[in-house]
Amino acid sequence: MERYIFLDTNIYINAGYSFGSMHMKKFSELVSNDGLVLLACSTCIGEVEKHIKTDLESAVKELNKALKRREFAALRNDNLYKDKLIEMDETQAIDAVINSFHDFLNQNRAEIFSLQEIDMEEIMQDYFEKKAPFEMQKPNEFKDAIMIKALKNHQKKLNERIIVISSDKGFRQAFLGDDKFVVFEKLVDFLQYQQRTDSIQEAFEKYFENDLEYESIQDQLDDLLQSISYSFDEREEFEVVDIETEDISYEFNYAEVKDDGCAQAFLTAYFYLRMKSRYLDVNNSYYDKEDDEYIVKSYIESEEIHRFEHEIVLDFEFEASEIEKEEEDKYELTFIGVGADTYNMFVDLSEDDTLFDCIDSRSVMQEKDKRWFENNVVKCSECGKILGFNDLGNYHDYNGDPICDGCAVTNEHGFICPGCGYKHPYERMGNSGTFCIDCEEEYED
Repeated sequence: MERYIFLDTNIYINAGYSFGSMHMKKFSELVSNDGLVLLACSTCIGEVEKHIKTDLESAVKELNKALKRREFAALRNDNLYKDKLIEMDETQAIDAVINSFHDFLNQNRAEIFSLQEIDMEEIMQDYFEKKAPFEMQKPNEFKDAIMIKALKNHQKKLNERIIVISSDKGFRQAFLGDDKFVVFEKLVDFLQYQQRTDSIQEAFEKYFENDLEYESIQDQLDDLLQSISYSFDEREEFEVVDIETEDISYEFNYAEVKDDGCAQAFLTAYFYLRMKSRYLDVNNSYYDKEDDEYIVKSYIESEEIHRFEHEIVLDFEFEASEIEKEEEDKYELTFIGVGADTYNMFVDLSEDDTLFDCIDSRSVMQEKDKRWFENNVVKCSECGKILGFNDLGNYHDYNGDPICDGCAVTNEHGFICPGCGYKHPYERMGNSGTFCIDCEEEYED
């Protein structure tokens, strides 16, 4: 699971441009190992470069002045310092740090988000209303305002939560109260939060590996799947006789940790639906046109099997374990219940979707069901797609074998003759290059 994080300009500045420091190395480890995605933009990069230039220009000038004033004369002959007390080239020093900054971005595969499509009218409105980042003391924060709007636009495209780290109160204020963003003041705050999150994630993994723990919530999970709602296309004389849920299994995906001692576990439920239904067999029914109704109705009964997967959210509480602490904190989990939104589950069994797909039917049907299925199902003779349990309304090739809508076109397997409407292999194309050899004779006559 990817997580996106934006480091404001001041985070790089506060690190002293030391991209090999302990905290920066830990950050890079998270990018490499934990699916963290670093976000940046041209404004942020340009601001960091500008600060590197101004800060190093001042520092190098002060150092060189001190050397010229012989303030370190007493150390010039000391073996430990004599090779270090030399004047520094200002341009080389600045280039070295800027290159180190870009190496950090490249190493962490920084994703650059666009500053285009910014609504300047909104920014000006925020300015006049003194909304963050336009605080009373800092009315000229247009660069920050542009980055904030661009980052919010990028979040809408990603449709994922973004972590924002900034020591600028006004910058952070612009994201507070928006659950699409998680805000930290310092990089170390995020690293500590991440360490806690990893420990809780580990606790969840152990929880769902423990059969006894799992069994304690198994009944609630199974009851949840039994409460699924089903939707169908509106179909004349179509009736669902029975639906059963079979072969249920669950897979733990990840946990989302909140600050109030609560967490949510996201699972995927895998299950099969065995659906017994019946529908009108128009081929063996009699329809009276005058009365506009069927006088004699014949039905086909079918049993279909579909495979589905659904995301389930479970609510938990966590607290630090009272067991003797090791190097990392351990956490105990308490199951609260199934997430409220999870109860709104429904499965679409529409005709265009899965009604006749019989997904994975061969692997889950009993032997007698398999034989009945293979003997009665109608498939496309070209691609094998299941078309139903009769050959009514299907397209055909020149041998009379059924083909689906997707294959009833001219392609590498053959062509559609405009005369008979059947699909033929290219060796049956006449000299006209349009009709099949059978229709071409009639066409020439």
